[in-house]
Amino acid sequence: MKASYTDLTLEIRDQGMYSYDRPSAVFWNAVANALLKERLTREQALAALRSKHARWMLDAHDDLIERMAEHMVRRYATTATLRDMKDLADDPR
Repeated sequence: MKASYTDLTLEIRDQGMYSYDRPSAVFWNAVANALLKERLTREQALAALRSKHARWMLDAHDDLIERMAEHMVRRYATTATLRDMKDLADDPR
């Protein structure tokens, strides 16, 4: 049975995850760089990121973010890496 989004993210939040913060840092740096490319000043970009506009942007693109994650998994997941991932659940570490 496929675990729901909420089930997994609650476990990740409570138990930790290797490199959990990495996608967030990459994503928000890319957003900041895109704002600067749109000719916002550093101060304007920072204000926009701290505002509700950042949340509204995410809300408007949930489907795009989800498809990006699925694309990344498909691109990364070879037979060998999938086997390794499946074996991790049996690893006592």
